[in-house]
Amino acid sequence: MSTPPAKRPSARGPVLLAALATALAVAASGCGVAGALTADPAATAGATTSPGGVPGTVSSAPGPAVQAAGCIDGTGSLAATYATRFQAQLAVAAAGWAAAPPANPAAGAAAQPGLHLVVRSVTSASNSTDDPSLNDTVPAVPALAPQPSPTDPGYNGDDRAWLGAKPAWQREAAAAAAQGRQVAAEVRGYRVVRGTNSAIWSCLSGAMAELGQVPGASVRLVEMSDFLNNEPVVGLRLASARVLLVTVCSADVSTTCPQRFATARSFALRHGASQVAEISADALTPQVLASFWRS
Repeated sequence: MSTPPAKRPSARGPVLLAALATALAVAASGCGVAGALTADPAATAGATTSPGGVPGTVSSAPGPAVQAAGCIDGTGSLAATYATRFQAQLAVAAAGWAAAPPANPAAGAAAQPGLHLVVRSVTSASNSTDDPSLNDTVPAVPALAPQPSPTDPGYNGDDRAWLGAKPAWQREAAAAAAQGRQVAAEVRGYRVVRGTNSAIWSCLSGAMAELGQVPGASVRLVEMSDFLNNEPVVGLRLASARVLLVTVCSADVSTTCPQRFATARSFALRHGASQVAEISADALTPQVLASFWRS
């Protein structure tokens, strides 16, 4: 079989495709609605539990860690600034995943789920273990109940128990926040592979393999690309993951963008995605990424 031609460089002037109506609803202008990012009760159970429960105790444990991956297309058919900007947005979202503990947590705090983050490059052999990838985790933090009120029955004992539990919780929350910053630094330092052909879908396949199969966990996959694919897919099984396509539409191929992105959405659904949404790279923000991970 002959080697597919390399993707040719494009003009740097991107065509704006879509704007984000809200952080949880994505539409592509002229390309049709790509799908809303709606909450999955089963996936988020325990992840945002309101403080409460028995006074003086940790009221609830976090749910399974969110399994998230980002695929970055650094190939020659789109301007290099897109990969750099997307990488920076991933880092900001990771840094803000775990909130630092308040100095006085008397009001209590909700449980924070962990985040398992994989970052990979789109390359000629995107699922190859020889290509560099980032694979790290921000730990979960359990919920802390509000400090008991002096009017509560059994206040003396409950307040002593709460004061005894608070330092350990604060240490866990501080450690998670610090790890979030560490993961963000790793994302910023990740070297995106450039100068290859594109096996776009195999990047998601490789990411799924690195995330592994975690029962009950939420799987969120984000891919930034122009979706000009010129390598065959290898073993793509999305296993009910939610997928966000971050689309780049270069000026020299702008007339084919709507159909190409629609084909990409259909392809992901045919290979097992439970939902596929789309947003223009020009409209993406770290807040949108974090909302998608938590959806």
